[in-house]
Amino acid sequence: MPIRRVLLPTKYTKLQNTPDNGRRGLSAATVIKIDNILSGALKQAVINRLIGRNPLDETKAPKIEDNQIRILTNEEQRLFIGALPFFNTRHMFSVALATGMRIGEICALDKSDINRDQKYIDINKTAGRRKDKYTGEVSIKVGPPKTRYSIRRIPLLPSVEVMLDRQEQLIDEMKAKVGTRWKDNSLVFPTDEGNIHDLSGIRSSLHRILKRAGLPHMTVHALQHTYATTALNSGVAAQNVARLLGHKDGATTLRFYAYYINTEAMIQLEKLEEQNNNHLGISADELQRIVFKSADVLEKTNISKTN
Repeated sequence: MPIRRVLLPTKYTKLQNTPDNGRRGLSAATVIKIDNILSGALKQAVINRLIGRNPLDETKAPKIEDNQIRILTNEEQRLFIGALPFFNTRHMFSVALATGMRIGEICALDKSDINRDQKYIDINKTAGRRKDKYTGEVSIKVGPPKTRYSIRRIPLLPSVEVMLDRQEQLIDEMKAKVGTRWKDNSLVFPTDEGNIHDLSGIRSSLHRILKRAGLPHMTVHALQHTYATTALNSGVAAQNVARLLGHKDGATTLRFYAYYINTEAMIQLEKLEEQNNNHLGISADELQRIVFKSADVLEKTNISKTN
């Protein structure tokens, strides 16, 4: 029995368009992943002589356009923060905006990762949806971050400590509310029943917050982008911002956010990178290792200006 062509360009378009139920259509990146999986399976079928040809060879996947980074303006930050007290995820999003941590990292954050005495937070894991290769069951799991650069230590600022204190009070309130249904654990930011957050639930919460604040749609990445540009515009050295965000090096961070940095800060940062990489004759990897090993580097920057 011949296999029909599974995805035609018109099908790609249909996947990307907004469905009738009002939800957002699939992104180009997601459609490409679907195409890659199907194409790989059909290619193997050709090798195994189950079919004569790969019907997807004649299709063209959509192009991924360079999306403009979404940065919250000062007014949008005011509206966003003003809407947070009405939601149990309020402190989670506050910490994301104040530290640049990724949402998966915040969901996986354990109390043991926070050192109140020496004032730092260790980021060494992330939460995400993972499929069990034996059962096929999809669940939220905590595992290592995507790259080795994501494993880092960031300073615990006073403003973040305040948010953590408020979060502990909120957990006590949530425990009292659900009673025996509460699941004991050491998560810093659990759900209202003590479980680890599902990232789809985080996105839904963000959508409700934005709606209450009267703000347009944006992803959780906007919080990290806002933190990064605020830090760079405040004069924090590019290599230190890279270290805080878990980027490979300062040059990567500069390229990523160059458009959103004010002229004065950009000139200063470009000169800094030129000096580090050319005049001193050091590589980005060498600089990264120095920053990682030295606890004094971050303490000597004006990172507090980002809050």
